[in-house]
Amino acid sequence: MIKTIVFDWDGTIVDSLQLKRDVWLDIFPKHTKAHFAVQKLLPELKTSTRSQILAKIFDVVGDELPKEEFVAKYSLVYRDEVEKGILRNGFLPGAKEALENLSGNFPLYVNSATPHESLLSVVEKINAAKYFKNIFGRSLSQENHTQYDLKVENLREISKLENLSPKEILMVGDAEADEKAAQIFGCKFFKVDSSANLSGLKRVI
Repeated sequence: MIKTIVFDWDGTIVDSLQLKRDVWLDIFPKHTKAHFAVQKLLPELKTSTRSQILAKIFDVVGDELPKEEFVAKYSLVYRDEVEKGILRNGFLPGAKEALENLSGNFPLYVNSATPHESLLSVVEKINAAKYFKNIFGRSLSQENHTQYDLKVENLREISKLENLSPKEILMVGDAEADEKAAQIFGCKFFKVDSSANLSGLKRVI
């Protein structure tokens, strides 16, 4: 019996996957070395952190700023542009309705690879915090974790908070990392399809 539901954020609750790709391409002007470096790194965007991507860009093109300052500067630019886009795009179809229906019956959590402070900021600004008991993003100690490793770690923390076994927890997500995390942790998994339709959750809870 499912007693707690844990949601991925990007591509599951909000319309942000294409947005994040576009922001990376827009940060640096076209026809610059940095822009071409981003294009080559596109396959890694789903598996690397923003700091790792920016460090790789710096290694290719350099900058007047020291590497650490370059990464910090453009991390903030990326964060702000993504947040603006998420607030503009809003919830994926059916996501808000699903959260409204489920939050009265289950403790709900967010489990995302997005840095915690950035995640918390956008969750609050889009007025979604009221649906969730807690928000788990990438902490500083998880900076070098793979996406599925940090999500497994967060699932274990949620299970402790709720005093539940993995079989009593449902992970909801759209990505391979979400499914792999659920398999490693041992909980049920619901894959959000290309239409982001969460109505099918009723079949598994």
